[in-house]
Amino acid sequence: MDTVSLTQNLSNALIEIVKTGIVLTDAEGIIRFANNMASELFGYERGFFKGKPINMLFLPDDIHILVPNIMKITRLGNSFEGEVLLRKNDGNKFFVNLSTALYKSDSNGNELIIFTMQDITYLKNMEKEHMGTERFVSLGMMTDRISHQIRNPIVSIGGFALRL
Repeated sequence: MDTVSLTQNLSNALIEIVKTGIVLTDAEGIIRFANNMASELFGYERGFFKGKPINMLFLPDDIHILVPNIMKITRLGNSFEGEVLLRKNDGNKFFVNLSTALYKSDSNGNELIIFTMQDITYLKNMEKEHMGTERFVSLGMMTDRISHQIRNPIVSIGGFALRL
C-alpha cells in the first residue's frame, strides 16, 4: 500500500471512530457527508443526511437567524464555537458543543463547512444539579443568618424576663 492510500485510509478510519459528530456541508448548507457518530447523535441511519439541509438539525426558532449567522461567520473565514440546542430524529432536544471551520477543498475555491458536535447533555444536567445544590446551600446560610438575627433579641428578652 502506498503512502497516499495509507494516509487516506487512516484519515477515513479516524473520522469514523471519533466520538464527535462530524458533518460537512457545501457553502449553501447542503450536507455532503456525516460520520457514524453524527448519525448516532441524531438517530438517523447512516447515509440519511446526504443532500439534506443542515437546517434539519436545528430547532425551528434557530433556522432563520442562528444558522445563517453561523454559516456567514464561517464562510468569512472565522470559526464558530458555542453551546447549541439541536433536535434528534424523534424530536427530542439535546445540547451540543458546536464548532465550525471553513475548508477550501480545491484550487477552484470550492468551500466546505465542517461542523463538529459533541453531546453535552450530561454536562448540562450536572450543571443543573449543581445549581440546585448551590441554592440549597444558600438557603441554609440564609436560614442560619435569620435564626441568628432572631435568636439574639430573644436571648436578651429572656435574660430580662429572668431578672424580672
